[in-house]
Amino acid sequence: MANQKPLLKTEHKDLTIALNRRPEYGDAVLAAVTFPAEFRHIQHYYPICFRKDEETKEVQALALFGFEQGENLFIKDEKWDAQYIPMTIEIQPFLIGLDNKNTETGSIYIDMDSPRVNPTDGGTRVFNEDGSETDYLAYVRQRLEALHQMSASTQAFYEFLEKFDLLEPFVLEVGFVDGTARRLKGFHTIHEERFRSLDGKVIQEMWELGYLLPCFMMFASLSSITDLVDRKNVQIGNREEGSGE
Repeated sequence: MANQKPLLKTEHKDLTIALNRRPEYGDAVLAAVTFPAEFRHIQHYYPICFRKDEETKEVQALALFGFEQGENLFIKDEKWDAQYIPMTIEIQPFLIGLDNKNTETGSIYIDMDSPRVNPTDGGTRVFNEDGSETDYLAYVRQRLEALHQMSASTQAFYEFLEKFDLLEPFVLEVGFVDGTARRLKGFHTIHEERFRSLDGKVIQEMWELGYLLPCFMMFASLSSITDLVDRKNVQIGNREEGSGE
């Protein structure tokens, strides 16, 4: 279980965080949770799909980074090779913890067990020497607040999709230049035919609720699958060159 602690300048005055991207820092992940309000930025780089828990029926949107568990094709030379990083990745190892007095804005917590905390090869300070927030912490705070606002309105969007039976399971099958293939299953997408056949009143309601745009952004994101395949093919080519094949 994560060792989550409230971020306090008295206790964490010398805290540093590793900002470079490495598998050992937890960046070797197939996907990350994203939110409908973020889809406009996500769709430029990452395919968006949904994951539905068959027991709890909970729905989450995911941005895909690769084609198998532990594969992130956006990590390159210890940097994230895209202009936009999903917020749930960017804010790590911080998170919002709701306190007893304020259930709207919450407080900043930190996972002290994260390998990003106090790296041996240095890192970015969270607090200045005088105890004030660094620009980095101010940025993290802003991103956490944005995430908190996003998550508050997300469930209603998913319930709307479920109400009109718009989610369907899908299987992603892709092939690569070396003849290998991958088959990803267990994900959902929006059923395009059902979406197109929605009554005009439903479409109007979706527009008023702000639900149309994330649907269109999700459809647009599927073109990023081609880019993801290209990244995989480059990786395969580099590996073959390195082995002298």
